[in-house]
Amino acid sequence: MIEKILKKQIPNLLNNADFWQQEKLPISKSRLWALYHNPESDDDDVVLYYFKKNGIIESYLCIYHFWWNYQEKSIKLGAASAWYSSDQAKGMGFFIMREALQDLDGNFISHMFNYHVKELYDASREFQTIQEMTGFTYTFQHDGFFKTKNNKKLESEIQQKLVSDQIEIEYVNYVDDELYTFIQKNSANHFYPKSKDYFNWLLNYRWVLESPVQEIEVKNKYFFSTTVSNYGLYAIKILKKGTLDGFLIFSVFESKLKIYLYYAQDEIKLTSIVKKLVSLFVLRLKCKEVHCYDNILNHTFVQDRFYKNYTQSKKLSIMHKKFEIENLKNCHLNYGDGDCIFT
Repeated sequence: MIEKILKKQIPNLLNNADFWQQEKLPISKSRLWALYHNPESDDDDVVLYYFKKNGIIESYLCIYHFWWNYQEKSIKLGAASAWYSSDQAKGMGFFIMREALQDLDGNFISHMFNYHVKELYDASREFQTIQEMTGFTYTFQHDGFFKTKNNKKLESEIQQKLVSDQIEIEYVNYVDDELYTFIQKNSANHFYPKSKDYFNWLLNYRWVLESPVQEIEVKNKYFFSTTVSNYGLYAIKILKKGTLDGFLIFSVFESKLKIYLYYAQDEIKLTSIVKKLVSLFVLRLKCKEVHCYDNILNHTFVQDRFYKNYTQSKKLSIMHKKFEIENLKNCHLNYGDGDCIFT
């Protein structure tokens, strides 16, 4: 039997000691707590489906809910936040998916997944591809790279260029009215226009936790990310001559910098500034990789020798075939749409 957890049941589940003592878990406490505070979900929304075999959880699907504008109507979509089946599950992942599709009346999307997962979605014959996104992973391969005098000099030069361009940054953990107006104005063609409440949830209810001491950490019974040795989520306002010119959200964990959301008054014009800022963070935080799926930023990055070592990868976004998607193929999808910012 497939078991379901509604949003309103989350507090009781968090305090259910027997549930958390199971051999395998379908979610982490931090992820569940974040979903409970999702401002776009309702009390009766199903946030978690799971299936047990011989008393052990072997398959599960976690759903992130959000509101979306479609044909001048506001509808709620469910996004696959985490979908997993063990070898013992014998196809239960599909049964769980079908159950979720029925509950959601087909209002379902899965965002930024790898090609090998596409076969699973294709097999259901329920979905269609919205977009394929090309991402770049820029690598800075060895520890010695960050110890050379040249890079210390480069860091200083980049900082001086930003100062001479009259660029300042402001770190934020709250999106106020001014910043949200800026975001709205510069996201007209985005697939997922985000509410102010969404941003303030995102910045304050992260479910990946930093764990610098891992040697004696409790064994993780959950398949997906729960803790990492170093983690930071950064939201920065980019100011030019004191005026808001851009907004950037990215994370750095385990020496990987991932660019999730980027808003700019003039995206093409600001890319050279963003490139300098990202380079400065790479050098200061000793990042070994930068992951970016923004086409305009990548076009600028690949022309710089600093980003000369890179590989490309593809990710897909799909939704149920009940939707007409022809007009969606040119909309802007972000690497961090939905709850992908924590993956």
